Amino acid sequence: MSVNAWLHQLPKSTESQRPLLFNKRMRVHPLSVAGNPLKAMRVVVPVVIILSLGIALFLDMFHVYTIRDDNGGTILWNDNEAYLFMTEERRGYHLTWPSYALAALNSG
Repeated sequence: MSVNAWLHQLPKSTESQRPLLFNKRMRVHPLSVAGNPLKAMRVVVPVVIILSLGIALFLDMFHVYTIRDDNGGTILWNDNEAYLFMTEERRGYHLTWPSYALAALNSG
């Protein structure tokens, strides 16, 4: 049985006495504020912007520190002597989480 057929079986009465679920005057979009979707957009858009900025600032507070030690050597020799040149290089990076994610994307 369809909804319209069920509504027609209800006793004839005023529209306000029918169940609220089927009252056609009460159809309101779930995101609208007082039946006006533009008011909902005026509320939702700033909230999304503020939350996005808050998350970005929160992630910017935490930093990633990476330290890398590189060692290497070069050897030169002839029949009666040899020279060994050793190198050691320490590299360190200091990044925020968003820039660390961008660096990971760019390096791959």
